[in-house]
Formats: sequence, C-alpha cells, structure tokens
Amino acid sequence: MLTDIAICQAVLDALPEATVLKDDMRKLVFLNQKASEFYGRSREKLIGEDVSFFTDPEQAARQRERDIEILATGEKTVHEETMIDPAGKRRNVLPRHA
Repeated sequence: MLTDIAICQAVLDALPEATVLKDDMRKLVFLNQKASEFYGRSREKLIGEDVSFFTDPEQAARQRERDIEILATGEKTVHEETMIDPAGKRRNVLPRHA
C-alpha cells in the first residue's frame, strides 16, 4: 500500500514538466524527476534547500518577492524567466505559481 507521500511523489513524477512544491519558508518540500534533472541534483539533495540556491542574487530577490505576494494574495501567476542550468545552458522557463 502506498503512503500519502508516495502517492504525491508518483503524481508529481507523472507530470511532463519540472514541478516543485515549496513551503512558506521557500524550501523545497516535493519535486519531480524532471525538476531534479533540471537542477542537476538528486531529489534527496534538493529537499529542504531554499530555492534561491539555483539563481543569482537579483533573480532570487525577484522570486522571493513573487513568493511573498502569492502567499499573501493567493493569486496565481505565470511569467517568463531566463535561468542558467547547472551545465551553464541558458533556458527560458515559465514559472507558474499557485
């Protein structure tokens, strides 16, 4: 029998895009295999990390402001960002916050 955590992980892993869930302190709680591949680290090493580890300070500040606004308002957002993956490749991403 699957645990609730195993069920959540299976659902996340079935998604076709990198997906993460953060707590209100902006630390990674769940992420799927696509996100693990995107960040270039194992899921075990990423859980509990602040999401700003992956971005430059300016981008981390923008993300933190968006996260605070979303937690305060509950409004969903989608925006485009350019990120650099662990291999140094620039990627255009569409973070969705809900």
